[in-house]
Amino acid sequence: MSEMIETARLLLRPWKTDDRAEAASLFRYASDPDIGLLCGWPPHTSVEGSLNDIRNILAVENNWAITVKEHGGEPVGSIALKSVGHRTIDPVKADGALMERYGKYLGDDTLELGYWIGRPFWGERLHARGVERRARLCVRYVA
Repeated sequence: MSEMIETARLLLRPWKTDDRAEAASLFRYASDPDIGLLCGWPPHTSVEGSLNDIRNILAVENNWAITVKEHGGEPVGSIALKSVGHRTIDPVKADGALMERYGKYLGDDTLELGYWIGRPFWGERLHARGVERRARLCVRYVA
C-alpha cells in the first residue's frame, strides 16, 4: 500500500531516498525542537542526518511524505501506518478498565496512524485532510 493520495492541496507520496532537496526540506521542518520532541525523536541536526533518516526510517512501506502543492511539492511532514507498539499496548493491558474498553482493538493486525507536520503549516488543517484520505484508503485496504 505505497500508492500516492491526492487532495486539492496535498500529495501524500513515498519518500525519495537519494534526493538532497528532499532531505533539506525534511531538515528544515524536523530540526524544530517542538516537532521532534512531541513525536518522540530528537530534532534533526543536519541535512545529511535527515537524508539518513529518509533512507533508514521513513522510506518504508506505509510511510508517506506530506507535500503541499502550492509549496512546490517539497515534504513538510510525514504520515505513517505502523503496528501498535508495546508503549501503547502495555498501559492498556495493565489497567483493567482500559483493557475492557480498548482490548478488543489490540490484535496482532492492529495499526496506528501517526503524523507530524511542519510548524508553518500548523492551524491550516492540512493534517486532517491527509489523515482523512489515508484513513479511507486503510479501510478499503483492510476490508
